[in-house]
Amino acid sequence: MVINMKDRRVSRTEKSIRNVFLDLLPQKSIYQITVSEIAALANIGRGTFYAHYTDIFDLLSQIEDEVIENVHGLFISAYAEKSDGCMELWLNAFLDYVTTNKDIFLSLFSGNVCGHFEEKLKESIKEDIKNGLFPTAPVKNWDLETRNRYYHVLFLSDSAIGMFRYWINNFTGNDWEHHKKRFIEIVLYCFRFLTRD
Repeated sequence: MVINMKDRRVSRTEKSIRNVFLDLLPQKSIYQITVSEIAALANIGRGTFYAHYTDIFDLLSQIEDEVIENVHGLFISAYAEKSDGCMELWLNAFLDYVTTNKDIFLSLFSGNVCGHFEEKLKESIKEDIKNGLFPTAPVKNWDLETRNRYYHVLFLSDSAIGMFRYWINNFTGNDWEHHKKRFIEIVLYCFRFLTRD
């Protein structure tokens, strides 16, 4: 029982630290955010912060990794279906996850973190697409047609992330739902065009 109580306290403290950090991130560069500032706003001591994270960058990295792991899990679930509609399933699940966690994505795409999250997300999605849609052999062993389709999908994933960044930073409310639907339509159209036989 004591362990459970401690786990809840740790979880509450980490959530408080993360929320304060994510609130600060759109307002200032990560280089301007201090542990003292987070500790004061989270109503904890600096030592408590350091009990959970080595520094601000460790905090950021853990948040990014958690989000990317969640996105990866959505991809794995969608592609377990092994159907023609798995890309649409994943896009819907991904955008529902983003809708639920929009503040986190806004903070991570704010431009105050030097694009680390965007690059990590791109690489994770590219790896998921490669592992989910293409042969398990190394790329250099693929036939030319398969390699070309793979490069097209990589181009699409980079473009889609750029479009997604614009979408998340510029649309809210009813616009959000309309543009979410439009985003899925565009990505699926391009995906089908680029991966056709």
